Amino acid sequence: MRIDTGFALFLAAAAYDFVCLRFYTGLLPVAGGLVLTWGSPAFGAVLLATGLSVLLADLTRRAGEKERRLQRILDNERRLRYELSR
Repeated sequence: MRIDTGFALFLAAAAYDFVCLRFYTGLLPVAGGLVLTWGSPAFGAVLLATGLSVLLADLTRRAGEKERRLQRILDNERRLRYELSR
């Protein structure tokens, strides 16, 4: 079975979006798409692209959460400093 490159990119992009949105059940259709590529010579590349996109999405999501948490802490410090100076 010959796999189109666009299909591989679609699987990787879909996996990225599902992980960023924490919609992990959406990864089931992506896994189904990977099963379709099982016998293909491009299976390794498709699996690698999808796996890397999942890892990148998880790192991006965690970094964003950490940034928001630190921003909240900084805002609370500023608020407390302002209240103390009044």
